[in-house]
Amino acid sequence: TAKSLIDFVSKYINCVGSPNKLYKESPGSTKFNFFLQAGMGINRLRMDRLNSLNLDIDFGSRFTPVLGVELEAILPFRNNTLSVFSGISLFGYSAEDAIKPLEVQTASVGYTVTEIPFGMRYYYLIKGDHRLYVNAYYSLALGNGLVNYSISPTVRMGGTSSIGGGFGYLYKERVSLQVKGVWYTTMTINSSLYTGNYQYLSLIGSLRLGGRRE
Repeated sequence: TAKSLIDFVSKYINCVGSPNKLYKESPGSTKFNFFLQAGMGINRLRMDRLNSLNLDIDFGSRFTPVLGVELEAILPFRNNTLSVFSGISLFGYSAEDAIKPLEVQTASVGYTVTEIPFGMRYYYLIKGDHRLYVNAYYSLALGNGLVNYSISPTVRMGGTSSIGGGFGYLYKERVSLQVKGVWYTTMTINSSLYTGNYQYLSLIGSLRLGGRRE
């Protein structure tokens, strides 16, 4: 009868009375990853003297260690290829240089940065346990430091923000290696004569804590 046929089709669609009840998909859920991070950064600081190119100071590039943590949320769509992340990274910079063209006058700097990124990541599945990814993020830098001049008042360095990006490789959803960089500007907070430009490029290794991502 028509009623029997309707009941049969309804049971088939809803897998009622069938061992194949897993046919119905359950909604996805957001998955969280927590990473420990360590690496090495290449940092460069330049102090520009406003209206006087002769007193600009380029402190040059320095290698400094980087330590941090990251929390990542894998979004439940597009086959788990999109995520958002944030974290904290700690690094510093110190150097001394002659003030050109005077040469006999010097300046020294000591600067520490707490970087807090807010970004998005996209994964590319290569093969099996291998993935590539790209990052884009807004970076908030909480900085603290001093630039001491032998011919000018001390300049205090503060925080700033910028846009950064990078790319990386993920193996077995657990070990990651990434390159990221950002350029911070206008970091001085007590000087109308100088502005700071801080460039930062780092190579970061990450280890994910917890079980394998599904």
